[in-house]
Amino acid sequence: IISHTQLTKFSNCSYSWMLEYRDKIKIPNFSINMLFGTSLHNVIQQYLDVYYNKSKAGADRLDMEMTFKQMMKSLYLEQYTKNNSKHFSTPEELSEFAQDGVEILRYFKRKVSNYFSKTGWYLVGCEIPISHSPRPNTYYSGYLDIVLYHEPTNTIEIIDLKTSTKS
Repeated sequence: IISHTQLTKFSNCSYSWMLEYRDKIKIPNFSINMLFGTSLHNVIQQYLDVYYNKSKAGADRLDMEMTFKQMMKSLYLEQYTKNNSKHFSTPEELSEFAQDGVEILRYFKRKVSNYFSKTGWYLVGCEIPISHSPRPNTYYSGYLDIVLYHEPTNTIEIIDLKTSTKS
């Protein structure tokens, strides 16, 4: 089974892929960008879950900014421990990324109705696992960030959240 992450790693550096996936030598690669993206994804997905399954007012009452900052801190400490107590960012960089995240969340909250209609739309789920075999002995697996169902047209919309300039 090959994930998008594995395919990207192989495309960028086949030797790095070999060490990690064939030889099972884990190379610490957690970065401030990964920390930021994971935290932002989780907070937006929590918001959308309440937005679609309860109410916009309920979603707006969530303290997205605090949750985002707590998630960044928690993930940082987790990765710091896994990385033999070595830092992968500076306090200044962490602060800058945290502030950027807060600004993104404020914008998202103000504009959510422009991007996510509730009329006829239902949240199927977030981080929905998917696997596909395009040909024998080749498997692809991954997760769909956000899956919405539009009842009037009986269609599914898949949304891939991006926080990186590389994607």
